[in-house]
Amino acid sequence: MVARKRRFSDRLAASPLRRLTGKHTVLLEYVAPRSGASVSLPVWAVPWAGGWVVVVGKAEAKTWWKAFRRELPATIVDVRSRHEVVGRLLATDHVYYDALAAYVAAIPAAGRVAKPGVPIVFFRARLPEAPSPLLGRV
Repeated sequence: MVARKRRFSDRLAASPLRRLTGKHTVLLEYVAPRSGASVSLPVWAVPWAGGWVVVVGKAEAKTWWKAFRRELPATIVDVRSRHEVVGRLLATDHVYYDALAAYVAAIPAAGRVAKPGVPIVFFRARLPEAPSPLLGRV
């Protein structure tokens, strides 16, 4: 994999200076399912239900969230640590509306773009893989 120069916004989101962009700014990293390209972008993420909620504001101008139509492994990087997660686009059901309400409660300014119908991606912790039963056998 070819290393690429990280954008300023990526470096800012992962640095202590992220206070300038808001306490909910994290770095989302994943591998695009179709192209195999490494993607790294800053997003606002709100802790909720043991994971993180990301509301995709101005979604018509963005495509990254479409990669999460199916579960996809990713990493969320905050100032303190890296979190191995699995992301999935939420369907518009009661869970969707609960996640949307939690997001707007945590980031009131997001209420302008966080209207019903906006794409929401929920990231939950990735479960450790179980060891193979064949390991250790000779």
